[in-house]
Amino acid sequence: MAPRLRIAVLALAASLCGWFIVPCRAQTPDAAKGSISPEQMLEEALVRYDAGDFNEAYNYAQRVRGIKPDLPKLKLVDGLLALERRPKDAPRAIQFLTEYNLTPDGVNDYRGNAALGRVYKDSRMYQIAIRPLEKAKGLAPPEAGGKPIRALVTMDLAECYYGMKKDKKALETAKDAETSAPNDPEVLMNLSQIAFNTKEYDTSVRAADRAIGVINARLRASPFKVDDIKNLAVCVDQKIKVFNSRIAENSKDAQTYYDLATAIREKAEVARRTEMLRSREYAIKGIANDPKFFKLQVFVAGLEAELGGLQDAIDRLNDTINNDPENQAAIKLRGEIQARFAATPH
Repeated sequence: MAPRLRIAVLALAASLCGWFIVPCRAQTPDAAKGSISPEQMLEEALVRYDAGDFNEAYNYAQRVRGIKPDLPKLKLVDGLLALERRPKDAPRAIQFLTEYNLTPDGVNDYRGNAALGRVYKDSRMYQIAIRPLEKAKGLAPPEAGGKPIRALVTMDLAECYYGMKKDKKALETAKDAETSAPNDPEVLMNLSQIAFNTKEYDTSVRAADRAIGVINARLRASPFKVDDIKNLAVCVDQKIKVFNSRIAENSKDAQTYYDLATAIREKAEVARRTEMLRSREYAIKGIANDPKFFKLQVFVAGLEAELGGLQDAIDRLNDTINNDPENQAAIKLRGEIQARFAATPH
């Protein structure tokens, strides 16, 4: 890091009044009993952080701070938690992560470098982000915790190269990330965006279509995931952007108009699915108030069947019929869904 930039970053960090995450009042049972070591507490803090339970991660870190405050990995946890309070705590995150990366533990740990590179990238300090991200890429496992870690770090690198206007290098790096995780929707969606930004339209559409295929496969297994539906919408919108750009370049190509029309229809289907999920959400709130409102139970079962949750719908109808044996609407709908279920590969 250049001397002036280092001074500016540390000065900004020093000027920060402090950071905190409101802790939960109740400590974890193991931590309260002292049955796990401070080192194990920090590992658990990282697990909680990865799960999005930042308050509990903070609780573990605070416990360690009172027992063994010199553990190097405590700086990693503090740095990661500071990331969640950006932009206000970006300077403090940089301070903690930089200090951790200089420790014996941090030198060979991809996490500190990946996080440091990410905070620089998100601050548009692309040139400074390159070095820690390159190091993290070399240290990162292909996968950890169900996430394609190396590919995600590589994609952060690609975004830095694009931010530096190195389009060719950005696309090459994004494709490298795809090679590491060819079936990860997040990686594919990022590749599609970078390819679009660099006017590699065929690559952008291909990546978006592959992401759609992976997401749809997930939805067949778990059809009520809102985040997956949102990602479908992002992918379809990306394709629409590509086709609109192609039409702007050549307004006489009938194939592109066909592609655009098809993508718009896809968007309509995703929007319909989104609204059906919203409808189900409100209906379930009504059921929570009155589980014996069987008309609503049948309505929800119909929604679940349309969304692809055939077994969920049948289970709901079976429960309804057990409680209301003469419910003809439930009996009729169950028969229809069972016929569909029998014809559906699973």
